[in-house]
Amino acid sequence: STLKPFAALAFIETPAASWVRPDWIALASGSPGGTPFPPKRLKSWMMALGCQEQDLLCGPRAPLDGGAASALIRNRKRPTRLHNDRSGEHLGFLTLASAINVPLADYILPGHPVQERVRACIAEFVDMPVSALKPLRDDCGAPTFALPLTKLADASARLIGAASGKMPERPAARRIVDACRGYCIAYDGDGRLDAMAMAALRHHDVALVKSAAEGILIGAWAPRRSSERFGLALKVEDGAMRARDAAAAALLLKMGAAAPDLWLLRGLAHHRILDSQGVETGRLTVDFGE
Repeated sequence: STLKPFAALAFIETPAASWVRPDWIALASGSPGGTPFPPKRLKSWMMALGCQEQDLLCGPRAPLDGGAASALIRNRKRPTRLHNDRSGEHLGFLTLASAINVPLADYILPGHPVQERVRACIAEFVDMPVSALKPLRDDCGAPTFALPLTKLADASARLIGAASGKMPERPAARRIVDACRGYCIAYDGDGRLDAMAMAALRHHDVALVKSAAEGILIGAWAPRRSSERFGLALKVEDGAMRARDAAAAALLLKMGAAAPDLWLLRGLAHHRILDSQGVETGRLTVDFGE
């Protein structure tokens, strides 16, 4: 999932995709929680594209948002493809296929022109030859790639540099960053790490945070009135999300990226663990070994 913003860049840079709305860009770049808000926007994008839900090859999946998933069960409804947190990314693939006039069928196969363009875009930002990116099957069926954390951090900084004009400017990169910041709930979901971190980085000129499964996260920002840009990438060995969120919050605060008065991030980095009666049973802290 950390590669979603780079995959989005592949379709945003096609002239035929100029009609794509910013909230749709946020849905393609992030992992929406599946509350009623994102599926409605995804449906409007699908209708504008002239596609049917069965054209999405990500398959149906329950929403990431617990409340939305419970609501489906209460109403005796099955999850659809539009509840899948990868559906925005897949609509981006279909938008790219339409823009370059190639068949929509099998768009997730590594040899499809859509995936070849996406892989070339990712290779450019991670500064690796296209041939070095060996496609693996992600849980949504689309190709993904095993990359060193240093490459992910560098790629994040390059994306922010391209968005801020602190390296050769790419308007499509700015569109992606602005869309994700402007539509945080569509990008991630209410109360989740990415949306909170993006709010914490609001004082920077441009910034982006993208978390993923298995304890992975990337982040990047460019301070105002400075030529610098920063990128980070982290991976929790056992894939624990709680440890990922705590480490990410602590790193953003330590590196001076987050607003120092944002109590919510500080609460993620250091907080008490309580039992059902409110009695403290432990503490979660991040230790940098200093």
